[in-house]
Amino acid sequence: MMLSVVPYGKIVAKWLIDNAHGTLPSANGAWPIFSPILKETPDEAMCVGKTGDDLDGTILKTGEPIVHPDIQVRIRAKDHDSGWAKGAAVRNALVSMMNASVDVTIAPTTYSFLLCKFTLTADLTYVGLEDQSKRPWFTINGTITIQGA
Repeated sequence: MMLSVVPYGKIVAKWLIDNAHGTLPSANGAWPIFSPILKETPDEAMCVGKTGDDLDGTILKTGEPIVHPDIQVRIRAKDHDSGWAKGAAVRNALVSMMNASVDVTIAPTTYSFLLCKFTLTADLTYVGLEDQSKRPWFTINGTITIQGA
C-alpha cells in the first residue's frame, strides 16, 4: 500500500460527514468533525486522526508493505450523556462499515477510496474532562483497511 496523499483521518472524517454523523467545520452545523486537530469551539465536536500503523506483512510479488492505519475518533461534548450517545452512534457506524466508497477533494483533485473495514482496537472510552473547560471527552480507536490510498 502506497502512502496516501490524503491523510487517513480526513478520509474517515469525510465518511462520517457523508453518513450524517457530523458536519464540515465550515458549515457551522451540529457536531463538526475536524482532522487532525480539534478546535477549542464549539463544545460539541469531533476530531479524527491517524495514531500509528499496523504492519501486516508484504505482497510477495511486489514487496509492497501491507499497512492498516490506526485511527482515533475523539468526541467532545457539553455533558457526559450527550457525549456517550454521540460516541455510541459513531462507534456503531464505524464497526458496521463495509466496503464503503468515499471521495475526498484536496483542490483541485478528488481522490476516491474504498473503506473496506474498521476494526475496533479500543471501544468507546470515557477519557475524562478537559483541563480548562471541564468538557467531557471520549475516544474510539481502531484500524482501517483502505483501498485506493
